[in-house]
Amino acid sequence: SCGASSIIKNVSHKDNIEDLKNLVLYLEETQNILISSIIGHSYGAKLLSDTLLRDYIKKDIKIIYLSTSTNILEPRFNNMMFDLFTLKTKSVEKYKELFSKIEDDNLWELTSKIDIPFDIKERSMLYWSNLDMFDKISQYNNPFKMNQDVFISIRKEIYDKKASYDININIENPKILIVGFHDYIMNGYKTFLDNKSIAYLFMKSAHFPHIEENEKFCEIINKFIS
Repeated sequence: SCGASSIIKNVSHKDNIEDLKNLVLYLEETQNILISSIIGHSYGAKLLSDTLLRDYIKKDIKIIYLSTSTNILEPRFNNMMFDLFTLKTKSVEKYKELFSKIEDDNLWELTSKIDIPFDIKERSMLYWSNLDMFDKISQYNNPFKMNQDVFISIRKEIYDKKASYDININIENPKILIVGFHDYIMNGYKTFLDNKSIAYLFMKSAHFPHIEENEKFCEIINKFIS
């Protein structure tokens, strides 16, 4: 949703839903590829959930929700608190300026005022537990920087007051939920406790259990889809 593409402006969450639907149809009907499962990670879980609610995906396709909360307000509020904390340690004057402007409960207004750059290392480490993996990923020179315009456009839509903040865990499709214990953004441990019947808790992971505990992740996924 937030990659390097910049040709199309004002990409929306609805556009992403249509893209996911069309991709599934293309692979199945044009390429004759049998899709056994789909993984939705982080925002991708919300995208996958909303696509499922529109009956765009067959009921027999297995669903893996990865590193998500059942309500997207939780990661948004958590991120806002972490951003404010980062500003307290990096830019006290900016923190005081923004803090003085917090006067209402409009989520988008608060979010748009508090945002800080993504490249602050201490901030990004909140997403990681396995520091060896974090160091390896940090050394990778990714030529595709996040498109901030796309990111902001989509986020503004999904945090609109009229939008649904829920991620539908109670879908008909076979499903599992995988969360990291150290995932402060998604309240990983709380998310696990709220959904113990289908959830797996990775004790050495934060927001990227498929990378931080990759062997365990592959074992669970292989067992689930086989």
